[in-house]
Amino acid sequence: MKQANVSTVAPVHDGEASLAGTGQAIEISADIRDESLFEVRVWLRKCENEHSCYARSSPSVPKRLLDAGDPKLPVVQRTIRVIQDPPKHVEYATLSHCWGQSRKLITTKSTLQHRLNSIFWDSLPKTFQDSIFVIRKLNLRYIWIDSLCT
Repeated sequence: MKQANVSTVAPVHDGEASLAGTGQAIEISADIRDESLFEVRVWLRKCENEHSCYARSSPSVPKRLLDAGDPKLPVVQRTIRVIQDPPKHVEYATLSHCWGQSRKLITTKSTLQHRLNSIFWDSLPKTFQDSIFVIRKLNLRYIWIDSLCT
């Protein structure tokens, strides 16, 4: 099983990070169950509902995001694609990763139009697939992946 370095923003309140263990490598299994991510969903909702910094902040949204597909559709019918100029108040996750030597899946001027139309699941590296799988479990539709969205 592969490991991925997961970078998350851990808001600091009263001198303590509210998400213990952020930034550590985790394993993502193909048989991950919804209850496995229950605590993460609780942390996110708690931050949204209880921390004034969440409501006060007006974070800028990147120029491009990866759309993991319409959550109303069955997973097999969701189109994965890059979108440009997303709405100003959209929730999204982020993934920054080691691009490695191969640099197989990056967005360039010559690949942008293709990425705006669709990206095949099988063309995504395992780290990207795992990230999309997790954001879908967290009821998020969008993710910023540096090599695809810059």
